[in-house]
Amino acid sequence: MSFQYATFTKPFTKETPDELGKLFSTLGFDSMEFCLREGYQVNPAEAEKKLPVFVDQMKNYGIKVIGVAGPLSEPVFAGCKAAGIPHIRTLVMLDLKLGFYDAVDQAMKKMEGAVALAEKYGVMLGIQNHYGPMINTAMELRYFLDKYPKNLVGAIWDSASSCLAGEEHEFALSLIADRLVMVNLKNAYYIRSSTYDNPTGKYDRIICSGRQGMARWPVILSYLSACGYKGPMCLAHEYNDEARLLELLKEDLAYARSLG
Repeated sequence: MSFQYATFTKPFTKETPDELGKLFSTLGFDSMEFCLREGYQVNPAEAEKKLPVFVDQMKNYGIKVIGVAGPLSEPVFAGCKAAGIPHIRTLVMLDLKLGFYDAVDQAMKKMEGAVALAEKYGVMLGIQNHYGPMINTAMELRYFLDKYPKNLVGAIWDSASSCLAGEEHEFALSLIADRLVMVNLKNAYYIRSSTYDNPTGKYDRIICSGRQGMARWPVILSYLSACGYKGPMCLAHEYNDEARLLELLKEDLAYARSLG
């Protein structure tokens, strides 16, 4: 078992490209998922010109850009093609008032332009499952993926969202393994934030380190290895304990690698 480990650049807005490369290299990563949004090292409108430069800068530190998260605009698709980045990660919002099937139909209509750009530029859309009013479970993700060709739309499985939905890892991954382009390796659990005598009850989602939470990383990595998954693993941190971000990232990377 030997995976390529990345992490997401979302928290790192102030660093220059060189500072970012040094930081990721020091943390022990060989890859990154780049947050291609306003206010970051490359703005979406300038992606075609500046994203290839940024990718080359990261290579100087042994860091490969394995994907981006950003708007599904033509400059972003063009930038990813120019930089050799294979996919753009996105979520699919669903209108809860419509019911699942009608909500998916509506979402597909909204994504027509992005799918056309994926075909034009040869850059895939990576659809991530995510808790909340959107494509959430692996079964929902599989239903959505089956609407599109494999070369245009792939799956990004988020282990934290999956465990929060109560899914068994083996069943969830078996549904989408043939469409996986990336795995978000995270962990989470619920905590009751209202008093026990409150009849409505309230539960908060806690994003925690890999050794904690409901997602069983040993099971996940073993399953992915057995099914021949070769894509990147992204430690897509959203820790509630933000003050310990770098410490927890290093801890999670060491833990993940120790399982292989």
